Amino acid sequence: MTIFRKSEAVMKESASKMLNALGIPHKEVFLALGLEQEFFVVPKKAYLQRQDLRFVGRCLFGRVGAKSQQFSDHYYAKIPQKIEQILKEV
Repeated sequence: MTIFRKSEAVMKESASKMLNALGIPHKEVFLALGLEQEFFVVPKKAYLQRQDLRFVGRCLFGRVGAKSQQFSDHYYAKIPQKIEQILKEV
């Protein structure tokens, strides 16, 4: 059994137990998997310096994040005010 299938079985069992505890009748639990859309905001000055972004419209090269720092600087940090403004505008 693959890791995904094991995880799916555990999630279904846990969801079923929760529904039973809440008194919600059910026959089966179905899980749905969705894709996450990801985007990056690049300052114009940095964009103009990146030929890959200008010519292709997307990043073709980059660098790996600092060890153990891959998510902490953006997943848990406060969104900068300028980025919040951009998101509201979009």
